[in-house]
Amino acid sequence: MFNTKMHIAFLGILATGTSCANESDYGNAGIKKAETSIYANEYGEIRLTQINNTEMQAVFFDNEKEVFDTLMSIDSDFKLLPDQDLPFLKLQTGGIQMYDNRLEIHDFTGPAYMAMYTGMNHIYDKPFYKLNDTVTIKDNVTHPKGGEQIAGLYVIPNSGYQNEFVELTGIITKEKYPREYYSTPDSPQGMFSDTTQIYYRLVIKPISVNPVKKQVYEGRTMNINGQAAFIWDFADSEAYYLDNHAPWTEEDLDKKITIEAVLVQFIDGKSVLKSWKIID
Repeated sequence: MFNTKMHIAFLGILATGTSCANESDYGNAGIKKAETSIYANEYGEIRLTQINNTEMQAVFFDNEKEVFDTLMSIDSDFKLLPDQDLPFLKLQTGGIQMYDNRLEIHDFTGPAYMAMYTGMNHIYDKPFYKLNDTVTIKDNVTHPKGGEQIAGLYVIPNSGYQNEFVELTGIITKEKYPREYYSTPDSPQGMFSDTTQIYYRLVIKPISVNPVKKQVYEGRTMNINGQAAFIWDFADSEAYYLDNHAPWTEEDLDKKITIEAVLVQFIDGKSVLKSWKIID
């Protein structure tokens, strides 16, 4: 369990905060009272339960035990993205952004309070996906070592798609990695060399899988903060980043190109072209 003195002090800080949510806003957010929803990544879980119209109980677990239990204020007016419709759960200088299929953790200034209080690994860079419920994920289907994946989730059984952007609806569960993923005398090329450590993964069982139609964009190349980007001719103030593309070389900068891709808005506040192909 967490440190009791720290918890008391922390709740005292939370008590001084305010929330912009009211009953109507909260109802529009689609959260039902007295229900607990479980979200997980490979390293832990978050369980959310509505206490009232302005507070949510958040209980954090690593893969072994409960590590932190606190109340978070609900702010339905705070928007990380323009089209956000679910509330932000405040904690100190950051908190939890809720989505239909996942939670994302943020700290905006100062110390990383969420990581400090929970002691959980990868709390910022690994989303917590909703377990045991039907969710929809839009992303590339990839085939790294270990099996087919979408957004870091193992797809079992396979979708039948190869490196294509799809809309996949399914149910997510969490499980221990099977023995064949460990490096053993029988399987020396496994992913994990420490056979005494238990590793977990998220698995999504597809209900439906549909490819997402690509669009054609014409524009010019440029680098932004060391990342390959693309300025669309239709809106020269609109910069799109190319997913997993190395920065443009000097000779490739400011060149006219045509790209076929799926536009995703937003990833870390950026518009990203995924599953792209330069066709001209």
